Amino acid sequence: MALSIAGMMFAAVGYLSPVAGAILQEGIDVAAVLNALRVAVPPKFIIDFEPVER
Repeated sequence: MALSIAGMMFAAVGYLSPVAGAILQEGIDVAAVLNALRVAVPPKFIIDFEPVER
């Protein structure tokens, strides 16, 4: 979110062309999706969990 806002500010003052801004935004979007996918993959080991024996 912060990267998107920073990119919009750079584009607003003229440091980024529309094409460069679009490419940058796509990169930010891909990074956000990859970050979200980390939650979808279960970890191999859960370190802070100790099973209860019965």
